[in-house]
Amino acid sequence: HFVCQKKYEAGDVQKQKMLKRLMKGMVLNYQQHWIIDNMPVALCYRNTENQEFCSRGFPVGCYVTKSGQSKESCNIRDGKNDTFYVFNHLDF
Repeated sequence: HFVCQKKYEAGDVQKQKMLKRLMKGMVLNYQQHWIIDNMPVALCYRNTENQEFCSRGFPVGCYVTKSGQSKESCNIRDGKNDTFYVFNHLDF
């Protein structure tokens, strides 16, 4: 389920540039690296071999390809193909 949604109007050139930059970052698997209370934020997930894997930082978002593929760290279940998901709400 979605916590919030943002819509970008096709006529707003500046916002379209920002949106394209964000989408490119998700396709290229850009990572955010946060420090909270002098400790690095990590993302843990189960990989394709069902082993828990943790890494420092977390993706800006996730792109599910037209064929339904995504990065392991996306952990998107029942996502729509050819869709971008922004990770803008986190639980600590």
